[in-house]
Amino acid sequence: MFPTFLRAPAEPTLAVVSDNYRHYQQKMAQQSHRRRNGPLRTQLIEILDVVRQCEARWALEERIDRQLGRG
Repeated sequence: MFPTFLRAPAEPTLAVVSDNYRHYQQKMAQQSHRRRNGPLRTQLIEILDVVRQCEARWALEERIDRQLGRG
């Protein structure tokens, strides 16, 4: 054991809270709004649209292959 880890702090520390705590709810609401409507959401929607288009194309190709007797 290391006694330095077991010692209590020499002086008690006072917790200092910023004045920003008063605006916490407003700031969190703004941040949530930015997350919902930010560029990452737009990119995700674009990616999911590409996936949907690919899946639709694959389904069409499979249906054509079955009709032509290739599948």
